[in-house]
Amino acid sequence: MQIENSGVAIAGGALRTVGDGQWVIRQSFVTLSDAVFDNQGAVQVQTGTNGGATLVLDGTAISGGSVSVDAGSTLRTQGRSRVDGVNVLLTGMTNAGDLAIGAGGLTVADTYTQTGGTTVLEGGTLAAASVDLQAGVLAGNGTVAGNSVIAGTASAGLSTGIIDFAGDALFSGALIVELAGTAVDGAAPLANAINVATDPLLTAFDQYNVLGQAVLADGLFIDVDLLGTFAPSAGDFFDVITAGVLVADLDALAFDLPVLGGGTTLTASIVSFGNRQALRLSVAGVADVPAPASALLGAAGLVVIVVGRRRRRA
Repeated sequence: MQIENSGVAIAGGALRTVGDGQWVIRQSFVTLSDAVFDNQGAVQVQTGTNGGATLVLDGTAISGGSVSVDAGSTLRTQGRSRVDGVNVLLTGMTNAGDLAIGAGGLTVADTYTQTGGTTVLEGGTLAAASVDLQAGVLAGNGTVAGNSVIAGTASAGLSTGIIDFAGDALFSGALIVELAGTAVDGAAPLANAINVATDPLLTAFDQYNVLGQAVLADGLFIDVDLLGTFAPSAGDFFDVITAGVLVADLDALAFDLPVLGGGTTLTASIVSFGNRQALRLSVAGVADVPAPASALLGAAGLVVIVVGRRRRRA
């Protein structure tokens, strides 16, 4: 099938390419709305002498195959769409809607850019040369492979969950951290280790794991909430961000911590064990809370920075 020099809207129904079948979209604007696209062949979004082409997924599910996008052409999403096992070749991809990434994952040759809306990881991997989350939300459980800039909001899970970053990550927008218990992969956490979870079903709090360097930019908003009836006890702790190297000035971050009962308070510190570091939230009795300290954690040595701030009452 070839569409050239046209504006085409395809609404509803089921679409399929098989074997060596191809869709060629050349110098055209094509919107797939509320459709199911089983792509066992290839889709080519081509730039011609008179300009580029645009393929828009609007409420469309596309699975399998490859989508090649020439320089000067665009693949973008809007509405509520889903991809599963899709390989975007040659160039990048822009999401401005609500995009779900299934277990088969999404691979983007260049930059994955989000200018609004939501990217939800449904157990799959978003793999790109780089990930630029300018706005909107990154949610769900899964992996982001590629160096990432998260200027929007990261919210692991659909309740509690785990997002892994297989690269470096800069967080400058907001992080949502939900606490429903202390379990890590179904077991109690170890105080003298960095507790890296792998199973979101058996881990009772949100966790963000960065393989390389994680930078928490000054002004990053970290919103910590308790779920259900969970009431932390003195001595409980949660490694909510782990990294090979964790760079942060905790006094320059904007924490919104819940008010605890029983004379306890929630504090934040950076801890280091072995070759990993973590932002650890700990529950301490009033007498155990040290005075706040400021420091910048670099790549070497153990520096512990503690803050203890209560959520402002309305």
